[in-house]
This record gives sequence, C-alpha cells and structure tokens, in this order.
Amino acid sequence: MKYALPEENGFSIYDGLAQQSIQSFARPFPTLSLWSEPHFYFIEEREVFAYHVEKQTFISFDLPEEFQPLCIFFSDPFLLIGGKGGAKKIFAWDPVRNVHLPVDHPNVLKKFRKSIDDFFVWKDHIYALDNHIHPKYLLKYVQTEVQMQLLEQIRLPSQTPEERMYRSFMVGDLLVVLSKSSHRAGSTTYISLYRDFQCIRTLHWHKVPGFGSELSDIYDIQFYETRLFLSTNLGLGILELHESMQEEEVQLFREYKKIHQIIPLSQKKCILVIKKHSLTWMQIDLS
Repeated sequence: MKYALPEENGFSIYDGLAQQSIQSFARPFPTLSLWSEPHFYFIEEREVFAYHVEKQTFISFDLPEEFQPLCIFFSDPFLLIGGKGGAKKIFAWDPVRNVHLPVDHPNVLKKFRKSIDDFFVWKDHIYALDNHIHPKYLLKYVQTEVQMQLLEQIRLPSQTPEERMYRSFMVGDLLVVLSKSSHRAGSTTYISLYRDFQCIRTLHWHKVPGFGSELSDIYDIQFYETRLFLSTNLGLGILELHESMQEEEVQLFREYKKIHQIIPLSQKKCILVIKKHSLTWMQIDLS
C-alpha cells in the first residue's frame, strides 16, 4: 500500500512495503487520498488528481464549487467521491478514459444538508452511507458500464434523530459504524455493530462539559483484521472487535495525541499523522 505523508514543504507518497518515500510534491497535504494501482488519487480542496506513479503523469478534474468532498473509494475502474453540497452527492470518475459515470441520486439525497460520508463493498455491491439528517440510509448500488444504478434504500437504525455517522466498514459479516450525537447534556460517541443491517451491539461514550479526564470523543476509526485503531480525546486507542466488546476494553496510549490520521500497517504497527503546529508523522510499534 501507498500513503500520503506530510513533509516540510508538501507531502510524499510513502510505500508501506518498502518503508520509504517514492515521490515528493511541493503541494498542500491532500484533504483525501487513496492508492489503487497504478494511480495515487488525492484531493486538494475541490480538485481531484490521479497521479500515475510509474509514468509520473497527472490527470485531474474540478468538482463543483458548492460540493465538499468527504470520502473517496475505488471501484474498478472508477474513483467514487462522496460529499455534501449541491445537487450531486456522489461522483464516479474513470481517469484512464477521463470519463464520468452517471450515478442514480434518490430523492432522499436531495434533502437539505444530506451527505455521503463513506463507501464500502459487501457481496459484490457498493454501499454509500447517507448521513446527517434523520432518517439515515445505506444506498445499495450496482456498477454497470453505463451507470451506477441504485438497487435499494436500506433504512439504517440509528441511536437518536440527531446522530451523525462518520465512518463505516465491513469486517467479515459485521458492519462497523462510528457515529456521534449531541444533546443538552453534551454529546455522545457511538461504535455500533450491525449484522444484516440490524444493530446487535452499541458502545457509547458521553462527553459532558467540565469533565475532560475520561474517554469521551472518538474522532476517527481504522482497522486491521479484527483490531480497531481509534483517534480519541485521550490519545490513541486500541479495541479488539468482537460481538460482546465493552467500553472499558479500550487500551489507551496517551502519549500519542492530536492525531490527524491513523494508517494501520499490522495488528501491532501503525503510522500516525500528528497535527501540532504543522503536520508530522511517526511509525509506532505497540508490541
């Protein structure tokens, strides 16, 4: 795998297998990035780039000015971009032919403030996480040569009407969802497990003003096999994924704070992008 890592005057493409940078750019650190051979994809504000690593060539296109990209995903041969703002919430682009694939947009996506915050694949179908405004849906797509065709809208049970979902992925037959909600007493972060799109387990952490010494916020979640890597208000967290997991099972590494991004390399190793005065990175071993 290859990743974008910050440098003093830009960013580099880092080869995780070779454990070295293979190309540097004097450009801002990308908002989103993704490797899918032979291209390294990244987004700067609203410009989407496909960089061919071997040929060292770029191709790009501009997203609409009103659109804010929130997630990217590769489904051969298309790069999928989800976000919010404007009439379209999903874009599908083939950089080899430089063509765009039409995407079905159901009426539910046309509501004010709706957004697409993540994609995943399950049983040969692409699912887009429709978010932010109640009710929430998983949009089930099939990719054909002529369009991204919507097959089904699956209403996803949520914790509260105000819940916002930030991350979703499949581990085996379990759908893992990171979400948050706000209320008069503060806010709550959830990690929920779904099987066949029915919630079977939810962990929650409450954030109450004036009580900052407890684990209360999870900003991002990544995984390697069955180990979850958490970016939290108290540092890096590790949680083993199983159906009866508990909140107190989170193992905290408080020395790693202000985490901008987590890149798992194995069950025990990961790269952390840290944001202090500027972005830096480190590789750590949790053995």
